[in-house]
Amino acid sequence: MNDNDPNRTLIEATHLSVRWENGSGIVKYFTKKDGSQLRIVKNPNNGDYIEIQAVSIDTQTVTLTKDCMGHRVPLEYHAFETGEMIKAGTYQVNKIGVGWIGILKEDGTNVWVNPNRDNDYNYVSGKFTFFENDVQTLSVSQINGIPVNTNYMIPNYNRVVRPGYSNVPLYVTIHNTANTSNGADALAHAQIQYNRRNSADIWTSWHFQVDDHSIYQSIPMDEVAWHAGDGSMMGNGNTIAIEICENNDGNYAQAERNAAYLTAQILYENGMPKDAVRKHGDWSGKNCPHNINDGTKGTMGWSAFVQLVGQIYDQLVEENQEIEEIPLSERFSEYISKTGYIYDQNLLYGIELETSVSDVINKLQSADPNAQITVMNQKNEAIGEGLVGTDFKAKIILGNVEENNVEEFLFTLVIPFDINGDGHFNALDYRSFTYYMLDKRKYALSYAQKAGADLNHKQNEAISVNALDYRQMTYAMLK
Repeated sequence: MNDNDPNRTLIEATHLSVRWENGSGIVKYFTKKDGSQLRIVKNPNNGDYIEIQAVSIDTQTVTLTKDCMGHRVPLEYHAFETGEMIKAGTYQVNKIGVGWIGILKEDGTNVWVNPNRDNDYNYVSGKFTFFENDVQTLSVSQINGIPVNTNYMIPNYNRVVRPGYSNVPLYVTIHNTANTSNGADALAHAQIQYNRRNSADIWTSWHFQVDDHSIYQSIPMDEVAWHAGDGSMMGNGNTIAIEICENNDGNYAQAERNAAYLTAQILYENGMPKDAVRKHGDWSGKNCPHNINDGTKGTMGWSAFVQLVGQIYDQLVEENQEIEEIPLSERFSEYISKTGYIYDQNLLYGIELETSVSDVINKLQSADPNAQITVMNQKNEAIGEGLVGTDFKAKIILGNVEENNVEEFLFTLVIPFDINGDGHFNALDYRSFTYYMLDKRKYALSYAQKAGADLNHKQNEAISVNALDYRQMTYAMLK
C-alpha cells in the first residue's frame, strides 16, 4: 500500500485484541465503532496494513526539539497531513503512539507529529521528544543486594534496536530469554544487545536483563524497545521489558525473584501502580515467559510473582514516606549530647565517611556503658562489622529493665556524601546527586537519603538540598 493507492482505507477502531492462531500466527482483531470486528493477518513481507495504537495518557508537558508536519491521524501518509508545521517548543500531550505524539489543541482535538520521520517519511535517528516525567535509569545502584549495571547501555540510536521513540510506560512486561546455554546470563544478553547497536535487520531489543546475581540495563526506560511482538501497539510502545535469564549454569528461581524486585523498583520509580505487570504473551499471544506459564525450572508461578512484586512495592512506598519527628526525652537529649552526634528530625548526623560499625557502636556506648546498642543495615539486619552507611539504623535502649524504667529509640544514620548507603563517596553518589539537582529523578530509598545530600544542614532547619550542597559535592569529587 502506498500513499497514492486509491484503495487505501482508514478504519477507526475502539479496541484491539491479539490472538495466536495455528497456521496464521499472530492475528489482530479490530473492533470498529459499529461493534463489528475486522480480522487481519499481516503478511510481514509486503506490509499489507499499517496500524498505530493511539494510547491515552495523563496530560503531560512535552518538549519537542524540531519542527514537524502536523497530521490528522498517526499514519505516515501525505494525505493525512494538516498542512500545519508544528514548531519546536513545549506542548501539552495526552495521547501517544509508537514514534508519534498527539499534541492537545485548544478545542480538545489532537494534531499528531512524528519527529523521527523526514518529509518523505524516512527514519531520522535521535530522540526529539522529552516528557516532563521521563525516567531514564533507576536511581539505585543495587536492588536487594543485586548490582544494577549500565555499562552496556546502547549508546547510539538505531531504528531496529534503539529507535529513540518516546515511551510513556504504563506496564512492565516480563519475558524469559529462551536461552538455556551455559553462560547466557544477564551480562551475556546485555553484550548481545550492545553488539547489535549498528544492526540493520534484527528488530529485537529490551530494556533490562536479570539473572541470579546481576541486573543490566540496555535501553533508557523512557524509550521504546522492540520486545512485545505487537508492532506499533501498546506492548512495544508503552511498556518496559525485563528478560529473565534461564541459563543452565544459573539459578533460575533466584533470577525470577530478582526480577520481582526489579519490577517493583521500576513500577515505583515510574509512578505506575503495583499491579501494572504483564506477560509477553499478553501482547502477542506467544508462550512467554514460558517457565512461568509452564511451571518449569523452579518458577514461583505468575500469581505468586505478581503478589511478590506488590509486597515489595508496598515496602518502597512505606520507606519513602516522610518521617514524622518524635521529640527526644530529656534523658535521650542528654545522652546524644555526650556522644558528639547531632539528632534532628529522627536522623543522627555527625558520622564521618568510611566509619566502621564497631566505631559507631563504641562511641554510642561510651556515652552510657549500660546502654544497649544495635546497628542495622538497610535490610534491618543487625550487624557488627563493615562500614556504616546512610539509611542504616541505630536502636538504643536506655534505663533499667528490672526497675521498669526503660526508653527505646530508633535513629536513622546519615553519612555526608554517601547517597547510595555503602559508606563510601564515589561516582555513583555524585551521579545520583547530579540527577537529583537536575530534577531528573527522585531518590528511591528513604527520606534520609535526601538528608544525606544536605551537606549544609543545620539543626532545626528544614531538610533542603540546593546548589551549595551540589558545589560542595563537586569540589569533593574533583579532589
